[in-house]
Amino acid sequence: MKQYYLEPASEKVQLEIPVKTLRRLMAGKPLLAEDLHCLNQGSQQRVRRLLMDYMMGKS
Repeated sequence: MKQYYLEPASEKVQLEIPVKTLRRLMAGKPLLAEDLHCLNQGSQQRVRRLLMDYMMGKS
């Protein structure tokens, strides 16, 4: 039987991504921050932190 691992809520973000952006991602093209719409404040804060860490070379 296949087992699934559920990540803690702190390790997830809730995003809305337009279909055209999803198609672009599936084609291996880059994701732009402006393509993302966070569905709640916690997700927005997490995405900002991840982007800042990425830009600072911490990821």
